Amino acid sequence: MDKGLILSNPDSIQVLLGLGNTLLSTEKGVEADFKDIMLLNFSYFYSEKENSEDEYGRLINLLSPILKDTTSIQSEAPYATSEIQGQMTIRETIFENFAPYYRVAISSLSFHPANGSKSFFELDIVFGKEDK
Repeated sequence: MDKGLILSNPDSIQVLLGLGNTLLSTEKGVEADFKDIMLLNFSYFYSEKENSEDEYGRLINLLSPILKDTTSIQSEAPYATSEIQGQMTIRETIFENFAPYYRVAISSLSFHPANGSKSFFELDIVFGKEDK
Protein backbone atom coordinates (compact mmCIF):
# COMPACT_ATOMS: atom_id res chain seq x y z
CA MET A 1 0.00 0.00 0.00
CA ASP A 2 1.31 3.48 -0.89
CA LYS A 3 1.17 5.59 2.27
CA GLY A 4 2.53 8.75 0.67
CA LEU A 5 5.34 10.46 2.59
CA ILE A 6 5.28 8.29 5.69
CA LEU A 7 7.27 5.12 6.29
CA SER A 8 5.41 3.42 9.17
CA ASN A 9 2.22 1.39 8.83
CA PRO A 10 -0.82 3.30 10.13
CA ASP A 11 -3.93 1.58 11.47
CA SER A 12 -6.03 3.79 9.18
CA ILE A 13 -5.71 6.78 6.84
CA GLN A 14 -8.10 9.66 6.18
CA VAL A 15 -7.77 12.13 3.29
CA LEU A 16 -9.76 15.38 3.18
CA LEU A 17 -9.91 18.12 0.57
CA GLY A 18 -11.53 21.37 1.65
CA LEU A 19 -11.99 25.00 0.80
CA GLY A 20 -12.24 27.55 3.57
CA ASN A 21 -11.82 31.18 4.48
CA THR A 22 -9.20 32.09 7.07
CA LEU A 23 -7.20 35.01 8.40
CA LEU A 24 -3.92 34.71 6.50
CA SER A 25 -0.90 36.73 5.47
CA THR A 26 0.23 35.51 2.05
CA GLU A 27 3.10 38.02 1.81
CA LYS A 28 5.88 38.18 4.37
CA GLY A 29 5.53 41.25 6.60
CA VAL A 30 2.04 42.12 5.32
CA GLU A 31 -0.92 42.29 7.71
CA ALA A 32 -3.21 39.26 7.64
CA ASP A 33 -6.50 39.45 5.77
CA PHE A 34 -9.28 36.93 5.13
CA LYS A 35 -8.38 34.70 2.18
CA ASP A 36 -9.91 31.65 0.53
CA ILE A 37 -7.61 28.69 1.04
CA MET A 38 -7.63 25.16 -0.34
CA LEU A 39 -6.54 22.48 2.14
CA LEU A 40 -5.41 18.94 1.47
CA ASN A 41 -5.21 16.99 4.74
CA PHE A 42 -3.74 13.52 5.24
CA SER A 43 -4.40 11.97 8.66
CA TYR A 44 -2.63 8.79 9.75
CA PHE A 45 -3.97 7.02 12.85
CA TYR A 46 -1.87 4.77 15.08
CA SER A 47 -2.35 2.67 18.20
CA GLU A 48 1.31 3.21 19.18
CA LYS A 49 2.54 6.67 20.22
CA GLU A 50 6.07 6.05 18.93
CA ASN A 51 4.86 5.70 15.33
CA SER A 52 3.25 9.13 15.15
CA GLU A 53 6.10 10.81 17.05
CA ASP A 54 8.81 9.17 14.90
CA GLU A 55 7.05 10.20 11.68
CA TYR A 56 6.54 13.74 13.01
CA GLY A 57 10.25 14.10 13.76
CA ARG A 58 11.29 12.57 10.44
CA LEU A 59 9.02 14.92 8.43
CA ILE A 60 10.19 18.00 10.37
CA ASN A 61 13.80 17.06 9.61
CA LEU A 62 12.92 16.50 5.95
CA LEU A 63 11.19 19.89 5.51
CA SER A 64 13.36 22.10 7.74
CA PRO A 65 16.18 22.56 5.19
CA ILE A 66 13.68 23.41 2.43
CA LEU A 67 11.20 25.77 4.12
CA LYS A 68 12.73 28.28 6.55
CA ASP A 69 9.69 30.28 7.75
CA THR A 70 8.28 28.17 10.57
CA THR A 71 5.91 28.43 13.52
CA SER A 72 5.91 25.76 16.23
CA ILE A 73 2.95 25.11 18.52
CA GLN A 74 2.74 22.72 21.44
CA SER A 75 -0.25 22.41 23.73
CA GLU A 76 -1.65 19.99 26.25
CA ALA A 77 -5.20 20.48 27.44
CA PRO A 78 -8.32 18.72 28.60
CA TYR A 79 -10.68 17.95 25.71
CA ALA A 80 -14.41 17.56 26.04
CA THR A 81 -17.45 17.28 23.82
CA SER A 82 -20.87 15.95 24.70
CA GLU A 83 -19.73 12.49 23.53
CA ILE A 84 -16.15 12.17 24.78
CA GLN A 85 -13.76 13.59 27.36
CA GLY A 86 -10.06 13.13 27.83
CA GLN A 87 -6.60 14.63 27.57
CA MET A 88 -5.18 15.80 24.24
CA THR A 89 -1.59 16.76 23.46
CA ILE A 90 -0.69 18.47 20.18
CA ARG A 91 2.68 19.30 18.63
CA GLU A 92 2.58 21.20 15.36
CA THR A 93 5.06 22.89 13.09
CA ILE A 94 3.87 25.12 10.26
CA PHE A 95 6.13 25.84 7.29
CA GLU A 96 5.24 28.76 5.02
CA ASN A 97 6.47 29.84 1.61
CA PHE A 98 5.47 33.30 0.37
CA ALA A 99 6.29 33.43 -3.36
CA PRO A 100 4.14 31.62 -4.38
CA TYR A 101 2.21 31.29 -1.13
CA TYR A 102 1.65 27.86 0.36
CA ARG A 103 1.70 26.34 3.83
CA VAL A 104 2.62 22.86 5.05
CA ALA A 105 1.62 21.92 8.60
CA ILE A 106 2.84 18.76 10.31
CA SER A 107 1.20 17.80 13.59
CA SER A 108 1.28 14.95 16.06
CA LEU A 109 -1.74 14.44 18.29
CA SER A 110 -2.22 12.13 21.28
CA PHE A 111 -5.68 11.56 22.77
CA HIS A 112 -6.31 9.69 26.01
CA PRO A 113 -10.05 9.21 26.75
CA ALA A 114 -11.12 9.83 30.36
CA ASN A 115 -13.36 6.73 30.34
CA GLY A 116 -10.38 4.37 29.97
CA SER A 117 -11.02 3.57 26.29
CA LYS A 118 -8.01 2.92 24.11
CA SER A 119 -5.84 5.96 23.38
CA PHE A 120 -5.07 6.90 19.80
CA PHE A 121 -2.28 8.80 18.14
CA GLU A 122 -2.51 10.80 14.93
CA LEU A 123 -0.08 12.31 12.45
CA ASP A 124 -1.47 15.06 10.20
CA ILE A 125 0.08 16.48 7.06
CA VAL A 126 -1.84 19.51 5.76
CA PHE A 127 -1.02 21.40 2.58
CA GLY A 128 -2.69 24.79 2.16
CA LYS A 129 -2.66 27.11 -0.83
CA GLU A 130 -4.46 30.39 -1.46
CA ASP A 131 -7.36 29.80 -3.85
CA LYS A 132 -7.33 32.62 -6.40
